[in-house]
Amino acid sequence: AIAQYQFLVDAQPQETWLRSALAHLYYRAGRYDQAIEQFENAIVMEPENWALVDDEVESLVADGQIRTAIERLHALIDEQGDFPDLNVRLADLYSQIGDDDTAMENYRKALDMQPDYLEAHVKLGTHHLVYGRWEDAAESFQQARELNDQTMSNYVGIGVAQAAEGRTEDAMASFDLAVTV
Repeated sequence: AIAQYQFLVDAQPQETWLRSALAHLYYRAGRYDQAIEQFENAIVMEPENWALVDDEVESLVADGQIRTAIERLHALIDEQGDFPDLNVRLADLYSQIGDDDTAMENYRKALDMQPDYLEAHVKLGTHHLVYGRWEDAAESFQQARELNDQTMSNYVGIGVAQAAEGRTEDAMASFDLAVTV
């Protein structure tokens, strides 16, 4: 099973759930150091760990200049390329000005690039609620719940593997992070 999952991870390195499954298999085989490595990789790859921030955009938003902030985000995307977090931020701003279609387009674009983006699912669900799309909101929140469970499982898994390897302090820190999730 480990060899098969390693093959799948090698073939699809962006799929964090495969890394998590491989980490669990390593743990079950008593290969704690490899389990820890795979859990760490899965955690680091989660979108919540790579948010891009632009102070100018946030300053414009704070000043109520939403349309100018939108223009700045489009310029950033043109300069840096498409990143899921930039599209989510853009969708948020379009949602604030009541442009449902463009907000939806940007949420979908972000989720097409990164289907496991927990924050994007939550924000999309909230957007659906604002527009009265109850079933769509429920579906988005259900996906967010599943992703949250996966993230928590990774933190618990790494903590258990660290404890099995005798790294009690690291394990306690990982369990604390699981509690935060």
